[in-house]
Amino acid sequence: VIQENLNNADFSATQFAEEMCMSRVHLYRKLKALTNESVSGFVKIVRLKLAADLIKGKRMSIKEAAYTVGFSDPKYFSKCFKQQFGVRPSEFSDEVVEEDL
Repeated sequence: VIQENLNNADFSATQFAEEMCMSRVHLYRKLKALTNESVSGFVKIVRLKLAADLIKGKRMSIKEAAYTVGFSDPKYFSKCFKQQFGVRPSEFSDEVVEEDL
């Protein structure tokens, strides 16, 4: 469901719950028990991991990757990326290139 709505920046917890045929509260409880994340936090992590793959593979620029995975603001994307992975997207990309050599 998340992957189907990946590039939809307006994809909400309510829509996610509807697609999963459960209430928002039930979805929240299930995700919290399984991942210790809120619904929006879980969706954001999935988006960031896919963006990291896109950046790592040099298939897209950082800005393109951000838009592709549903972030409407590249600055916010960079902030979230750094929180998740500990490095900025540009540093992540450089790190990967050095490791690949």
